[in-house]
Amino acid sequence: MSARIMKPKMRWSVRCIRQGRSFFHVTRIYLKSQNLTGVVPAELANLTYLEEMSLGMNHLSGHIPKELGNLIYLQKMDLFSNELYGQLPKSLVNLTRLKMLYIESNQLHGKMPQIYGHFHGLEHFVASSNNFSGKIPDFIGNWRNLTILRLEATSLEGPIPSTFSNLIQLEDLRISYLIGGGSNLSFMQNLTKLTTIVLRSALIYGEIPQYLGHSIKPKILDLRFNNLTGSIPKALENMPEKRLKIEYLYLGNNNLSGILQEWLSTINNVDLSYNYFSGELNASWIKNEVQMNLIQNSFNSNISNGRDQAYLQRGFTCQAPQYTSVAINCGGNPWGTYEGDTNPLGPSSYFSSSDGKWAVSNTGLFMDAEDHKWIVAGDNSEIDKGTNTEMYGTARCAPSSLRYYALCLQNGEYNVQLYFAEIVISNGVTFASLGRRVFDVYLQGTRRLKDFNIKDAAGGSSYKGVIRNFIVNVTENFLEIHFFWAGKGTFDIPVKGTYGPLVSAIKISPNFEINTTSNDRNESNKTMIIGIVSGAVISLGFTLCLSFVFIRKRNRRKRKSLAANDDTELTDIISSTFSLEVIKNATNDFNPENKIGEGGFGAVFKGTLLDGKMIAVKQMFPKARRGIRDFLNEVGTISAMQHPNLVELYGFCVEGKQLLLVYEYMENNSLARCLFGPQECRLNLDWPRRYNICLGIAHGLAYLHEGSRLRIIHRDIKTMNILFDQDLNPKISDFGLAKLFDQDKTHVTTRLAGTMGYMAPEYALKGHLTEKADVYSFGVVVLEVVSGRSRIDKKLREEMVYLLEWSWHLYEKKMLLDLLDVNLKNSGYSKKEVLRVINVGLLCTHESPLQRPSMSTVVGMLEGKIESPVSHSRPSYILG
Repeated sequence: MSARIMKPKMRWSVRCIRQGRSFFHVTRIYLKSQNLTGVVPAELANLTYLEEMSLGMNHLSGHIPKELGNLIYLQKMDLFSNELYGQLPKSLVNLTRLKMLYIESNQLHGKMPQIYGHFHGLEHFVASSNNFSGKIPDFIGNWRNLTILRLEATSLEGPIPSTFSNLIQLEDLRISYLIGGGSNLSFMQNLTKLTTIVLRSALIYGEIPQYLGHSIKPKILDLRFNNLTGSIPKALENMPEKRLKIEYLYLGNNNLSGILQEWLSTINNVDLSYNYFSGELNASWIKNEVQMNLIQNSFNSNISNGRDQAYLQRGFTCQAPQYTSVAINCGGNPWGTYEGDTNPLGPSSYFSSSDGKWAVSNTGLFMDAEDHKWIVAGDNSEIDKGTNTEMYGTARCAPSSLRYYALCLQNGEYNVQLYFAEIVISNGVTFASLGRRVFDVYLQGTRRLKDFNIKDAAGGSSYKGVIRNFIVNVTENFLEIHFFWAGKGTFDIPVKGTYGPLVSAIKISPNFEINTTSNDRNESNKTMIIGIVSGAVISLGFTLCLSFVFIRKRNRRKRKSLAANDDTELTDIISSTFSLEVIKNATNDFNPENKIGEGGFGAVFKGTLLDGKMIAVKQMFPKARRGIRDFLNEVGTISAMQHPNLVELYGFCVEGKQLLLVYEYMENNSLARCLFGPQECRLNLDWPRRYNICLGIAHGLAYLHEGSRLRIIHRDIKTMNILFDQDLNPKISDFGLAKLFDQDKTHVTTRLAGTMGYMAPEYALKGHLTEKADVYSFGVVVLEVVSGRSRIDKKLREEMVYLLEWSWHLYEKKMLLDLLDVNLKNSGYSKKEVLRVINVGLLCTHESPLQRPSMSTVVGMLEGKIESPVSHSRPSYILG
C-alpha cells in the first residue's frame, strides 16, 4: 500500500484524525514548523500503520502520550524543539521497529526508563537539552545498531558507562556538560566508525589514547573543557600523512603539554588554548588568518606584537599597565567611544586590537550548519523604540566559547557592563520565534550568569536591549569575560548557525580614582584594596594592625586604619559590595535550612541571588574575640587570590554588626564529606579522580606559597577545607587563618591555629611556622585521599588508628599498596602512580621542615616530571 502524507497545510486538529477511514492508512505525518499549539493528541495512536511522525519545531506542550506506544509500525518519532515536559513513557518500548527518536530541546525530566534497554533496533537517539536525572543509563550500551547518540546538556550524571564500548556502529557521539563522576576514553577503543566525537565538559580525564587517529579516524574531535593530561598522541600526528583528514581538532581547556609539531598546520581548525604546551611559538601559526588558537599556553617567543597570540601566554606580564577603560561594539563598527569589532573570526581564532588594549578569542563549531554566522545583524526597524540601533543592531555570535580580554589594565575595582539584545530569534508565534538561546557568562573564571536567556531577561521580547552590571577586581592587569554555551536551548531555530552566545557590546570602567601621573604597577595597585599589614608578636603584647583602603563606587574615601582589637563601627570605612537586604533575600533571612557549615569564626549559609547565581555566605560571629580582624584579613587576602584551585571571594557586606563574606558556592561540599561523611553523601571517587584531587590541591598551595605576589601560609589545610565545584575540581577554602608572610623572614612564631593531626610537629610544639607546615598538612591529606580513611579512626584495630603511624608501618614492611582504599582494589589504577603519590605524601610529612619539598616541587613529583625519593626514615614523632 502506498504511503499517504498528511500535508503540512492541513490544520492541526484531533477531528481530522478521527474522521475518515483513509486516515487510518496514513504512514507519514510531516508537520514540522507549522506553529502547532496544544498537546500531542493521544488519538495519534489510532493511526495504526504510522511509520514516521515528524512534529518538531512547534509549540506543542504537555506530556508525550503513553498511547503512542501502540504505534507498533513506527520507525521515526520526531518531537524535537517543542515545550514538552514530564517523563518519558515506558510504553514507548513497545515500538520495536523504532529506529529514530528525536526529543532534544524540550523540558523532559526524570530518569530514562530502564526498560528502554530493549530498544535493540534504535539507530538515532537525540535527547540533548533536557532535564533528565540520574546517571547516564548503562542500558544504552544495548543499542548496538546506534549510529547517532547525542546527550548534550541533559543534566545526566557521569561517568560515561563502560557499556558504550558495545556501540560499534556509532558514527556520531556528542555528550557535554556532565555532572558527577568522570571517565577516561577507554570505552571508545572499539568504536572504529566514529567520525564525529564531541565530549565537551564531560569530566574526561587521563591521556588521549593512541587509538584515536589509528583505529578511530575522526573528522571532528572536540574534547575541550576536560581534565586531559599528557601530549597529543602520535597516531593523530600521522593522520595527515595517511591523507586521512581531521578537519577540526579541539583540545582547549585541558592540562595537555608537550612540544607542537608542524603537522598541526595542515589541519583546518585547531584549538589548543588553555593548556601547557611549550617550546618556541612558530610565528606562522599565530597569524590572524590561520585558524589555530594557542593562547594561554607556556610557549617561549620573542614576538611581542599586540596582535600576536604570544601576547596571551601563561605568565604574561604587562610591563606598563596604562588603560583604565575599554568599550567594544561587539560585531559592529566604531560608534562613539566604542571601538569596532568586525573581524570575522572563525571556528578557532584570536584577534587583538592594534594597540593591544583588548582581544577576542573564539573556539567552537556550529555543528551541522552550512553557514556559520560569527557576526549577526538584526532588522533595525524591529529594534525596540529607545534601544540604540548602533549598539544593538549587530552582535558577535559564537557556537560555544567566546572570550573577550581587557589587557594592560591598571589594577583595581572595575564596573563591567554587558549589553545584550536578541536580534536573531523573533517575536510573535512564527517559526523563527521558537528558538531558545541559553548560555553562561563568566568573569575572571567565575560564573556570574547561569542559563542566561536574553529574550527572557527582556521580558519575553526580542529586539530589546538588556544590560547586566558586575563589579570585578583586577589584580594582575588582566580581565577576562567568557561567554559559554553548555549545550542548552535550541540548536537550529531559526537557522543552525546562530544558537550560541550572543553579545552586543561591552563597557569596562574604573571604580577608582585614575592615577594620571604614573603607569608604574606599584602606583596603580594603590587603586585597589590594599594588602594587610601583619603586626608584631602577640605574646609581647603588640597590637596586630590591619590597614585597608576600600574604593567606594560613587563616594571615594581616604585611607583609614583600624586596630585589630577595636570594635569601632566599620560602615564608614568599608563600602559593602553586597547589601544586607540582598544577602537576606538570597539566604531566606539566614534560614537554618540553608546552613551548610560552621567554623570557629562563623556559620556558612547557601543562597541564591536574583540572577540565579548560587553563593555561600559566611556570617562571622559578632562576639568572636578576633572576628573583625579575621574578617578584614580574609577580605584583603582572598580578594587578591585568583586561581582555579582556590575558592573565590565574590565580595562582602558590613552593615551594623553584621560581618559577611560572599563566596562562590561549591556544589559538591567538602573532600571530608565525600570521603568520610554519611554513606549517602560519599562519592565513588575512582583513582584518576583521587589523583587529580591531590594534584589540584598541590597546584593551589603552590600558588599561595610561590605563585602569587603575596606569600601566603594557609595554616589549616585539611579535608574539610577542600571543597568541590560541580565538576569535582578541588578548591582550597577558608583563608581566615592565613597569614601574610614577609619574603625576608624564614619563619614567624605565632599562636596555634589549625587542626590536630594535620599540624606539623614544629608548629604544634613550638609555634614555628613556615610554608612547610602547609606541606606537612598536605601530606596528611594525600594519605587520607589514597586510603579513603581519616587521619584518626578509633573504630579500627589499635595499630591502624593513626593513619600516619600505619602508613609508615606499611612502608617499612614494603606493603604500601595495602594503604590503597579497599574500594579501589578491584578497579583500574596504575600501581606506579599510586606508589608515587604515597611516597610524595610520606616525604611531605618528614620530621624536618628542611627535608620537605616545596609545593612547586610536589607538583612536579606528582606529575612524574621530578623524581621523588623512595627511601625515607621513620620520623621520631611516630612511636614504635
